[in-house]
Amino acid sequence: MDSVTDVAIVVGLVRDIVLLLLLAVALITFLIVIRKILGLLSAASRTVHKAEEMFEAVSEKVIQPATSNPRGMRMAARAVGFLVGMVGGRKRKGDKDGGQ
Repeated sequence: MDSVTDVAIVVGLVRDIVLLLLLAVALITFLIVIRKILGLLSAASRTVHKAEEMFEAVSEKVIQPATSNPRGMRMAARAVGFLVGMVGGRKRKGDKDGGQ
């Protein structure tokens, strides 16, 4: 009976050691994943900051001067409308095939 008890104790010890090793591996893996996620969030934050700087620069250099000149804006809007009409192939009143 002693040999059965000894085998059970050894099997229990091996099981406990394997469980502890698996938990340690899981913890290390979790920490690595968290570190990678924090790196991605940091990169995303830097990208958003750069985009904000770019939008501010565009606003200062393009939008503010354009809004201070309403006649120039009307001319630009007409030019864009003309180009969109040319590219889009708008339907004309006399077309029988629907402008296609």
